[in-house]
Amino acid sequence: MFFAISMSSYGQYFSADLTDESVPITWLGIDFTEARIIKKDQQVVDREKLSVLPNKWNDEVASQESKYPLKKAFHRSSITRDIMMMKVLNSELDAEQVITEDLYLLYNYSIKTAFTRYNLDGYSQGIGMVFLVEAIDYARKEFSGYMIPIDLVEKRIMKSYYLKTRFPYELEEEKLIEPFRQILLLYGEKLDEKK
Repeated sequence: MFFAISMSSYGQYFSADLTDESVPITWLGIDFTEARIIKKDQQVVDREKLSVLPNKWNDEVASQESKYPLKKAFHRSSITRDIMMMKVLNSELDAEQVITEDLYLLYNYSIKTAFTRYNLDGYSQGIGMVFLVEAIDYARKEFSGYMIPIDLVEKRIMKSYYLKTRFPYELEEEKLIEPFRQILLLYGEKLDEKK
């Protein structure tokens, strides 16, 4: 498997906040609002199915700790899972705009644009975690995006971590979320390095 990571900072950052067990973490979900599905030549993607899969995947990640180890990745014995905001945002996904054959990259302005959509009014403590999907790339067999810790008190992005993994096999559309497990493990390793 191939992994890549880079980091970008937004404002003041305290690395101890991400590894300090006493700071509560809320998993806010996987954001597909800026994502692209990059298909291979002549590949047919079921657009109708694609429009409902992001919410199905969010439910799966939030409910299957053994398969998607959120607590391990975030170095917590417990985390709060609140994916409703992300499910609302993802329900507005336009499958026609998501599918492409072209290489697609997210930039800082894309992260900031996604962040402006987040309604964080109901949160008053701790760190919120969002994974902003960049691309699920059939052609290169890559799954990529940004893990974004959010200061829920100041309502600001603390940092963004670019994460990418490869999937060495063909995936059916329903299973395109499976590489996210590797993304979580890679993020957890990055936090281990900061301890």
